[in-house]
Amino acid sequence: MHKIVLLITISLFSIDLVAQNIQKDSTSKFINNFSGGWRNYFMSTTNKGDLKDFYGLATGGNLNYSQPIKGIITVNLGAFFSVNTNIQDLSIPDPTTGKLSRYEAGLFDVQDLTKTLIPVLGIANITINKNNNELILGRMNLKSPFINSQDGRMIPTFEEGLWYSNSQIKNVKIGSGIFYKIAPRSTSKFFSIGESIGQYPSGRSITGTPSAYTSNTTSRFIVVSNVLLKPTKNYIVHLWNYYTDNIHNTTYLRQTFIPTKKPSFSISAEWLHQEKTGDGGNQDLNLAYYQFERSDLAGIQLKNKGLTLSYNYIFPHGQFVFPREWGRENIFTFQKRERSEGSAANHGIVISYRKTLKVKESVFNTEINVGRQFKPATSSPEKNKYALPSYYQTNLDLFYSHNKLPGWKAELLLTYKKSADNITQPLLLLNKVDLLVTNVIINYTF
Repeated sequence: MHKIVLLITISLFSIDLVAQNIQKDSTSKFINNFSGGWRNYFMSTTNKGDLKDFYGLATGGNLNYSQPIKGIITVNLGAFFSVNTNIQDLSIPDPTTGKLSRYEAGLFDVQDLTKTLIPVLGIANITINKNNNELILGRMNLKSPFINSQDGRMIPTFEEGLWYSNSQIKNVKIGSGIFYKIAPRSTSKFFSIGESIGQYPSGRSITGTPSAYTSNTTSRFIVVSNVLLKPTKNYIVHLWNYYTDNIHNTTYLRQTFIPTKKPSFSISAEWLHQEKTGDGGNQDLNLAYYQFERSDLAGIQLKNKGLTLSYNYIFPHGQFVFPREWGRENIFTFQKRERSEGSAANHGIVISYRKTLKVKESVFNTEINVGRQFKPATSSPEKNKYALPSYYQTNLDLFYSHNKLPGWKAELLLTYKKSADNITQPLLLLNKVDLLVTNVIINYTF
């Protein structure tokens, strides 16, 4: 109850401050405090053979308002929405497997695919800035390696709580916060931390039965902390820690070295370690979200101009598990439209190449990446939570903008996933391998 009272108080205080300020401000200045965007997103999945193909078209956007108050205080409000144009009824499953759309569902409300309008007040906070100190209180959009907006959807992830950051010391930036509610991407409301886990497909438990942690997970809050250090101009350290009450503690370290004599080259290493906290979400192991005592992931990445070579390994003693409802996993071998979460004893390698081409006023930013994931056997639920076969993945990502059309940007993303084994079972094929995912996105921001 006290959390609800706190949010209402923040909202009323924000409205009061804005109303007072509008009376003193000119209309033009008031309008300039608005920002936002419009997005049209078409997505389709072409599955193998007679398995059902899925497609969806969403339109929507966001409207934000920021009002500075007496220099150091800013009131921020942001509303987001998505409209389902219903070019296909995504509530109808594939007849062979009984499974629904995996990718297209993320354009809409994953809780109810029959909804036409999905609105959410994602941002409602007071921000205080003074002398390189920032305090945010209320609803916000955290940017971090594992809790983030994930731009590949219509409605991003939002958090409710408090965040503090400080950059007073040269080459040092620290941040820490506590969150007690999350609005997972592609949903229309805020949930308690425990309730938010399981809004997306939950795979299998370590015994091979369907995971049952949805609505059975107890977790009250998340404490997130980070430190960014640059001891020298050639060496950068990122350290993040996520303490999820009664689930697990996740520590993530990334280090990057850039040689002085060759600034176009860099070498980075990353390490992630997880340990159970409490009972992993539930006293009954069959209902628990985190069913291991610990897990570890390591990786290395080499960059030279536009070329990148990445490798990750998840150790066999425990699955790397982090709620996919909370955002994208920013590990080295991440490729759009797939992830490594839910795996143990997993090798991944990705080669990427980026290039920017300019033709008169047109700008093309392109990236092609090719990956190979060596997954544990699909018959091993303790190492392969989502029964995902080993696969090859190729992504072609093309962004287009025009210098005379500020605010407009188009994206074409093609994802092709090919099974590395001779997979014939429909449940292992549908929305997993031997498929093509097409994304056409048109954005306008102001």
